[in-house]
Amino acid sequence: YTQDQNKLPQIKDVFSTTIKPGIASFAKNPDQAGLYVKKLLDQAMEQLKAKHISASNVPVSLLATAGMRLLSEQEQQKIHTTVRDYINDHYNFPINTVTTITGQQEGLFGWLDINYLQQTFANHTPTVGSLDMGGASTQITFAVENNNYPFDTFNLHIGQQNYLVFSKSFLGLGLDQARLAMSQSPLTYTCYPLNYPLQTPGKFDFPTCESLYADVISKHQVKETIPSFSQQKFIAHSGIQFNYAFFISGTTSNEVSYEKKLTEACAKTWEQWQVDFKDTPADRLKNYCNDGSYVAELLYKVYQLKDDQLTITDKINDKKIDWTLGALLYQLSM
Repeated sequence: YTQDQNKLPQIKDVFSTTIKPGIASFAKNPDQAGLYVKKLLDQAMEQLKAKHISASNVPVSLLATAGMRLLSEQEQQKIHTTVRDYINDHYNFPINTVTTITGQQEGLFGWLDINYLQQTFANHTPTVGSLDMGGASTQITFAVENNNYPFDTFNLHIGQQNYLVFSKSFLGLGLDQARLAMSQSPLTYTCYPLNYPLQTPGKFDFPTCESLYADVISKHQVKETIPSFSQQKFIAHSGIQFNYAFFISGTTSNEVSYEKKLTEACAKTWEQWQVDFKDTPADRLKNYCNDGSYVAELLYKVYQLKDDQLTITDKINDKKIDWTLGALLYQLSM
């Protein structure tokens, strides 16, 4: 990146990579967490070597998200310490920070990334909101006119402009956690393809499945804790985009078409699903109907978004949406 205090920082994303599962999976054996990030750091080292940049000039931050937020402070601390020690012992990177970010920060960083890629900061055009969805939490973030929600609002100064940004995270409403809560119901089978092997075999029924998720969402008081956003345009990405794209192509929201495709696909037998999507791992395949129903309920019934307000994508101007760029932009803007 290049920086001048009065200008919008210029950030160039060099490379991006993913490893799964997240480091929260080391809660029971935290001493293994350091070795786990080795792959990421080695790849970063290769990139730097190719550009003749010394690691000693590149500060490293490790920012953990919702999976870690589900752990106790003590469990998080042990993982943070192991990772910090591992980096210090094996690399020349100076450490900027190793921490777990809040859900509000995660939402804010995603919003910053989207608007940076969309060039709303550079062009001084109206900002777009961000709808993010992980396994453990979901975030909704958008600019507001007044600070009626002080605990969920950030004041930002970016490229000579001030922004007031509302960011709310719902821990427990990520895809995995919401599904876990939904599966406590005896009607869980209505969220799975026909004949899917459960205690009561799967028999997909969209309205019933949606209502199970409506109950889960209502416990988090989603509608009651966010300002109104009737004219706000949003970009939905990550887990929302992943599920939406399975049923419908294109990035423009189409509620009617999405629900029709979802209902038609999920009415097929599980045996047929395994034939039609034989290249998709079964543990991922089995959740498209329930996750898809949840996405529909959240976007269209709870947030009540109209199709012209919503773009569903994982890329903007050919760049992948990635909140880590937003985290750097936030740091540079402070």
